[in-house]
Amino acid sequence: MSSHRAEGSVATRHITREAIQRLLGRAIGGVLSLVALHLAVRHFGIGRWGEIVAATAWVGIFAVLGELGAGTAGARDFPDPNSSPSSAIGATFIVGLLGSVVALVIMVPAGLVVYLHHPAVRSLVLLLAPFVPFSVIWTVSGVLLAAYKRSDLRGVLDVLSSIVVLVTAALVLTDDLGTSWYVLGLVAEAGITAVVAVVLLSRVVAVRWPRGELRRRVHERLVATRVVAIVVVVSLLYAYVDVVLLSVLSTSAQVGYYGIASQIAGFAMTVPGFVLSPAVARFTGGDDAARSRLMQYLIDLLLGTVLPAAALLAVFARPIVLVIGGSSAAGSASSLQLLLVSTVPLFAASPFASALVWIKCEGVAARIYLVALIVNGALNVAVDPHLGARGASLAMIASEATVFVLSAKSFCSRTGFRPRPRIPMISAGAAMVIIACWQLVLHT
Repeated sequence: MSSHRAEGSVATRHITREAIQRLLGRAIGGVLSLVALHLAVRHFGIGRWGEIVAATAWVGIFAVLGELGAGTAGARDFPDPNSSPSSAIGATFIVGLLGSVVALVIMVPAGLVVYLHHPAVRSLVLLLAPFVPFSVIWTVSGVLLAAYKRSDLRGVLDVLSSIVVLVTAALVLTDDLGTSWYVLGLVAEAGITAVVAVVLLSRVVAVRWPRGELRRRVHERLVATRVVAIVVVVSLLYAYVDVVLLSVLSTSAQVGYYGIASQIAGFAMTVPGFVLSPAVARFTGGDDAARSRLMQYLIDLLLGTVLPAAALLAVFARPIVLVIGGSSAAGSASSLQLLLVSTVPLFAASPFASALVWIKCEGVAARIYLVALIVNGALNVAVDPHLGARGASLAMIASEATVFVLSAKSFCSRTGFRPRPRIPMISAGAAMVIIACWQLVLHT
């Protein structure tokens, strides 16, 4: 028993170390990205920034669709870089690239129709088209690097991406350029990051393009990816769909407000991935007792940090958006607070939803995310015309809560796992103290 606990302690220390490495890279990249956001919003204004947000969200949908969950399937099926077949890794990239081509073929004409009455957004969508294959390449590489316990290299990609975006924003501001030049800079950022990502991955695992066995290897990866693709695609899709629906149902200013809030909150929303990616191999390689210990650790770590952190950020939401966008961005504050609320069910759901994929119940996870997508879309359609950015934020809360309830129930019923609530309850108490102190300051 003591040996099992010692092994579990070593595993959790490794996960924490790798998560901290990713978090460090993300924190540095996050600061750079916020500076770039500050420059861009103040240069373009809230309305034109909303046009950029709408265009990048539309392209983001098809970048997610094109990737097909190939990186996640590869990380699950080839968790050890020393024993992973190099031709299968190459085939993983080919599947992603083929998916991106199909996505592009659909994205461009569909975008022309959806944004028929928004010519500025339509033009930006056309300029952003090359972003899709570049995004697919670096997403697959990033997922595999994290799965192969090289979160340090994955963090390098975060910092590099943010540096290029910051340079783009600075050049646009210096030369007084328009939104077209800014989105071309985003394409350049994706291209540079994709090249560096492949180079870094090739130093960790052999990547060989399957020539003689191309058809067989690609077919194998397509089969392995087919259900995982639904999970990955749908789990990411509603983060973009709500922006697209908001851009169609409301004004560019409301899209701009939501874009500022979602970019700030997005740094918190990516944290579960930092923790869960290095946990894949340890979960799939463990026995039932080890899996239960690991699940409890993931729940304690994620919920133990998110509740007080979300409460603290919500208290300072208004000053944060004023620093980034000035008085014109003040309308983002309430949306940011609501999105921070959505991080709580997001963090709570992440271990359960991911574990369903790890135990190869991805079909169940796919259905859960489809329900969440329907909930998200229906709420956006119902409330966005009236509440704008706040409506999109409320829809996000409902979606994440749906995923949490359904995924926790499904995983526990299949495995018999019963989480211990002690750490989450302590964390919730700390969050309530922070909010109570805030209310006390406001009313005295």
